[in-house]
Amino acid sequence: ELKRDIDILLIGDDLAAFILLSKIKKEFYDREIILFNSAKLNLNKIYNRSKIAVILNNLILKTDFDLSLYNAILSGAFVISDFKTNTEKLFSGDLETFNTAEELIHKINYFLKNPKEREKKSLILRNHALEKHTFKNRAAEITKVL
Repeated sequence: ELKRDIDILLIGDDLAAFILLSKIKKEFYDREIILFNSAKLNLNKIYNRSKIAVILNNLILKTDFDLSLYNAILSGAFVISDFKTNTEKLFSGDLETFNTAEELIHKINYFLKNPKEREKKSLILRNHALEKHTFKNRAAEITKVL
């Protein structure tokens, strides 16, 4: 059993991450919250310690997600990500997303209070990612096209 001693992990490395962090800290002042840059080493250990990993994808990516999202999902963390237009296509409704800070805060609150649902959803999402989003899967898709 993993010790999940970090309540909220925020992964992002731009101004939006810092702004969002201040709003999250204001709302969850009594919780353990960490902001990490996706380039940090040993992120998998941090993902494994997190109850909720909030992924802020690079703003340049309008339709798809950074590698940090997939790494967090595959580590077994429960993930909430900023919305991208390909969310439904890539994750069939399994990925929790948000469009506003208020929506994110609501979801964080809900899933902190409902650990069984959070764990169930993270397992479903991890299995989905293992089935469709590993480098091996992607290589097979590229090979089919070629």
